[in-house]
Amino acid sequence: MSDRPCSWCRWRTSQPSTTPRRLWPTKITETAALSLTDSALHALESLRALGVSIHLDDFGTGYSSISVLRDLPVTGVKLDIRFVHDLTTGPSMANALVNGLSGLVEDLHLTGIAKGIETQMQANILRAQGWRLGQGYHFGRPAILPVTDLCAGGDLIA
Repeated sequence: MSDRPCSWCRWRTSQPSTTPRRLWPTKITETAALSLTDSALHALESLRALGVSIHLDDFGTGYSSISVLRDLPVTGVKLDIRFVHDLTTGPSMANALVNGLSGLVEDLHLTGIAKGIETQMQANILRAQGWRLGQGYHFGRPAILPVTDLCAGGDLIA
């Protein structure tokens, strides 16, 4: 992993109109996190030192380990879509896992984002379990952000 992304972030955060919270979070998948080289880990640590958020994407998939949350400089997790799709109105394994992960995210003071919310039922269950942020077709379809909006310096909150 080159130092170019970190160099850009150092330059960007040095600009008077930019604060680190205005930079988009950097996402890394759990699968990629399990095979990080020392230089890639150093790059992530450099980004965190600049105040850039790092979210673990597709959380709960593959052969992941909770130790990734301890060992990497992450600030948030994005719950994998498959957990959301398996939610039910009654007791289920999916509900128990999503509820447990919500508690883990909260207790570690991470940002938790549930992905793939397509129905009001899913949104209600996730909200009741403590998930404060979510994304999916239930809230809106993906849209192209005009370059003028991207460069205008305004806050971008989805």
